Amino acid sequence: MEQAKKQKEDLYRVQASASAADAFGEEDSIEGMERADTRTRLPWGWLLLFIGLILWGIWYGIAFTHVISGWSQEGQYRESLKK
Repeated sequence: MEQAKKQKEDLYRVQASASAADAFGEEDSIEGMERADTRTRLPWGWLLLFIGLILWGIWYGIAFTHVISGWSQEGQYRESLKK
């Protein structure tokens, strides 16, 4: 019983010191928040792929949107029925 009471007191003491450190900003710093895997730049290949996919998506939207290009699957089907 005595040991459980001591453990509970220790837990409260640790929680109180952690909240005091958080309140005064002793534990937090910008340098400590930076992740190790984000310190390097994105490889050129990935960057080119990303930009290329964005450009391809814009082209695809313009080329195959019915309102912009006038092409539609339904229109294609009707033309095939006329032949």
